[in-house]
Amino acid sequence: MNRGRDKKPKKKRRKKADPFDPASWADRPASAHLLQKAKFPETAPVVEQLALGADVNAIDGEGKSALHWTAVLGNTEVAETLLAVDGVNADIPDEYGWTPLHLAVANNHPRIIDSLLNAGAAVNATTPSNETALDMAVANDVQAVIDRLVEAGAMTHDKVVAAEEAAAAKSRGRRRR
Repeated sequence: MNRGRDKKPKKKRRKKADPFDPASWADRPASAHLLQKAKFPETAPVVEQLALGADVNAIDGEGKSALHWTAVLGNTEVAETLLAVDGVNADIPDEYGWTPLHLAVANNHPRIIDSLLNAGAAVNATTPSNETALDMAVANDVQAVIDRLVEAGAMTHDKVVAAEEAAAAKSRGRRRR
């Protein structure tokens, strides 16, 4: 008989790492470290990971980049550090189609909103549910954020659609001539 010899050995189950425990980051690449360190307000660890070659636009298991996490948590200094990196995508959507600007507005972080706008974030980007950052600010009734977005050229989704339709009609008119 061949008892037990044909069975595949059971794989040892690896204990899930605690994302907030730096000791669990030792076997992960610089981009993973960056994604975790962006969740804290200190900039030095973020700069260290960027110097080690971390991808500033890397996405974690929740579909968010380091910039998304700064927008959610309100880590302004870390956001500004990330925005200063060549190649950073200030408009990268998360798994739900939200940009860092959408998250900063939804979480009412005016300093990060300013940083994103100053870095050239698309003020009229829409979510899959057709909301712009201005739509979110109006829904949250935060006048200072509304004013800042309008100053930057923000429009509600309805106005964005109307502007796109007008531009398309104008373009069609030019082609007919």
